[in-house]
Formats: sequence, C-alpha cells, structure tokens
Amino acid sequence: MLIFNVYLFVIFSIKKDDGILDTVENVVRAIKFKGPEYVPIQYLTYHLKNLFELSDIVELSCGPPKDWRPSKLGESVWGFVFDTADGRAWGMGRPKNPPLTSWDKLKSFKFPDPHDKSRFESPIYSTANRATLPSAKSLIKKWGKTRYLLGGLDLTMFSLMQCLRGDAEIMIDMYRNRDMVKELADKLMENHIGLIEMWSSYGANGVICYDDFGTQKGLFFHPKLCKEILLPRYQKMIQVAHKHGMQFIHHCCGNIYEIIESLIEMKLDVIQLDQPELAGGGDSSGIDRLGKSFGGRICFMAGVDIQGTLIKGTLSDIESESRHLIETFGSYDGGFIARLYTGPESIGLTSDSPQYETMYNTFRKYGKYPRK
Repeated sequence: MLIFNVYLFVIFSIKKDDGILDTVENVVRAIKFKGPEYVPIQYLTYHLKNLFELSDIVELSCGPPKDWRPSKLGESVWGFVFDTADGRAWGMGRPKNPPLTSWDKLKSFKFPDPHDKSRFESPIYSTANRATLPSAKSLIKKWGKTRYLLGGLDLTMFSLMQCLRGDAEIMIDMYRNRDMVKELADKLMENHIGLIEMWSSYGANGVICYDDFGTQKGLFFHPKLCKEILLPRYQKMIQVAHKHGMQFIHHCCGNIYEIIESLIEMKLDVIQLDQPELAGGGDSSGIDRLGKSFGGRICFMAGVDIQGTLIKGTLSDIESESRHLIETFGSYDGGFIARLYTGPESIGLTSDSPQYETMYNTFRKYGKYPRK
C-alpha cells in the first residue's frame, strides 16, 4: 500500500498551474490522441475505504427505482433473473426467466424509466460483491472535480435482448422475426438514450455500455446482421453522447476482430476489452494484431487478459503483458487506458491479489510511453 500511496501523490496532487494536465483532461487526451501525460487507469477497489482512491476514472451506476423490490432472488429491474453458479445475483452466469416469452408481450412490457432520479440518487446494493455502492449523486459530489466521471448504461442492446427474450430465441428471431427484433432494438435504444441524457445532466464526462458481440471463436451473428440491426442504433447513441460533449465507451467481450473496423467508422471513442488477446483473434498474437490494424485509430481500454495471463501467468508475465499493452496501444500520443478487471472474484482473484498489485504498479510505473 505504501507504493500505491506514492503513486497517488505523484498522479493526483499535480495541478494545472504546474503546467501538467489534471486527471479529467488527461483521460480525454488519451481518448482523443492529444498527448496525455500518463496512461490513465480505471480501478474499482472494494478492499479500500474509498472505492476509487487508486483510479483516474469513477464509474457511476444507476440502480432500480427507489420503491422497486425484486419478486425473487437475482431479479433485475427488467424482470429477468441472472443466475450464477454460486447463487450470486450478478457476475459470471446466465439469464433465466426471460419476460418476453412471446412477442405479443412487447406491447405491454414496462420499460424502466431512464429519467427516474431516484435511480441516480439512492445507494445501490450489489449482490455480486455483497456491498452497497454509494449513489451516483454522492460519488459525483465526492469525486466530480478530481476524476473522470463515467456513466454506466449497464447491459445494453444485444446483451439485454438475450436476457429479455432468451439466448436461443433471440438468435432465431434475428433471422425469422427480424421486424420484431428491430422494434425491440428501437425501444431499447430510446431507453439507453434517456440514460445518456441523464448522465449528461449529472455532469458525466462519458458513458460506457456493456454489450458482448463475440464468442471464443467469432461473432454471435453474421456481420451483416450486426450492421443491419445493432450498429445503426449504436451510432445514434454515440451521436447523442457526442452532442452532449461526452465520450462513448463500448465494453465488448469475445473474438470481435471482424467488427472493429465498423465500430471505428461509426466514431466509437473507446473499445473496452477484458480479453484483448481473444478480441484480436484468439491467440497470443491477438494484442499485436489489434495494434497493427487499429492502433492510433481508436482508443483501447484494457488490462491483462482475464482468461490468459492474469490467471495463468506469473507475476513477471503480468508485468510483461502490462508493458506490452502500453507500448502496443498507447504509443500514438494517446490511445490507451488501463483498466483492471472489475470482477476479480469471478476469476478466482481479489482486488488486492498480488496479480492486481503487479498490474497496477506496472501501469503506473511505465505509463509514460514513447510516442510514435
């Protein structure tokens, strides 16, 4: 912890008056390739009294309405249940009890109100981490002047469709009931846009969506379907975020290499990868492939691969891959944000495991990179 505190002093006590960028501007410059002073880090640490003490970025969440109560363990405000192997309501698992068992139910389905202020101003209990998170409003009050504020859109678009309709059903519907899928997609898009506008009203600097497009071997669907159903609606969401002066970050797991060019074309600001090796093709050269194809064209937010080096490698391997990420993605006057995986328990680690300390310290120590 002593080493951490030294880094905190160096990073967070710097003032603009000294000719050095403040934290928020540094993050923005990393995203826009405009010469950040150092590689920003997102790190949510449940073992610390202050959750975001070691982080340049504070990710905000909105919960259920204040008076809403689940009817069963693990039920979300959307009406489905997220089932996990160890009984937690969120984390690694799969949705069950989808509310849209038939398309006839879409007309009467009640979508959560994205403009309900109680969702932003009440504490949120996370059953996945067995902790109560402060409300977005209180986190904004605490960190708003010293951290980049990132508003969470939670599960988004296709991932939410899977939860609402069912994994197999939505895949079949994309071929057989495409008009209904598009109708649902439009309703979800409007709901997500409502959240984007709310985050803007609370002063967020950017928003992040969570929508996995890939499996271990490739996309869930044909790229043409993605371009027809999902990407046009994402483009509208990105445009709304940009209209409000915010950046748009897309978390996406799986082997998604063949769709990244399209994400760049629609002006996505940042792609967030927990498995960068997999995203680049599924082998040890995946990170290099991503850097060669897309480095300097889109900002990457990533950490050491959670299915590979982070859980299988030595501490030396973790340090090596952390440095490799900086050099591969961040050598273009920006282009890289380090993110330590926010669910360590789901991969058999904790946020104060040696693997996390090594990754964090490496990103801080070598975060001033040579520029190409």
